[in-house]
Amino acid sequence: MNLSEGQKKLVAHLLDQGIAKSAKQLAKISRKEWRIESPILSEGPGKRFCAYLGGSIQPHFGTYLSMQQANLMAVLILFPKKSGQTVAATFTENYDRAKRTPNWEKEAIAEISNILANAVAGPLADALGIAIILASPVISRGSKSELFMDALTQFDDNDAFVILANLSLSSSNISCDCSLIILLDKHLATYMKEATTQ
Repeated sequence: MNLSEGQKKLVAHLLDQGIAKSAKQLAKISRKEWRIESPILSEGPGKRFCAYLGGSIQPHFGTYLSMQQANLMAVLILFPKKSGQTVAATFTENYDRAKRTPNWEKEAIAEISNILANAVAGPLADALGIAIILASPVISRGSKSELFMDALTQFDDNDAFVILANLSLSSSNISCDCSLIILLDKHLATYMKEATTQ
């Protein structure tokens, strides 16, 4: 299954809405201005992305948030290790106390990912006319391929329809890249395609 050009533009527009909202939320919490560049989208069956995401063995932080109601959707956000450390330090720069807690770096990345994922899920849920409530974030470390394959195994037949957006986050003098991956169960993916047909 693939999306038409019109459907891709609609999904990109919905993600843009969520990303703009997440930048404002990040700024409110961190007391720093954040900019997030509009995503470049790729989409298709999950197994098609295995080779693309497996091209690097660089360690990443991966934050996984699944849909609470049923295993129909999940969001996986991947930060390269260095980018994740940089964005976590910037996010908590005005909160010295936070950096004195154990695992503060992973907790900061999980919170940033939580903000991104929920902000993006909102406009998508509205467009589809369904409720999307994401569970608490689960953060792991590994290569892109390992983290992505772990996410795919949560779905039937170890596969899902994937929407991949590569984002660039910047604040102050830093700029960090991350991948935002939406995984949809085949039934929800079919419903999305039908609901967005114009």
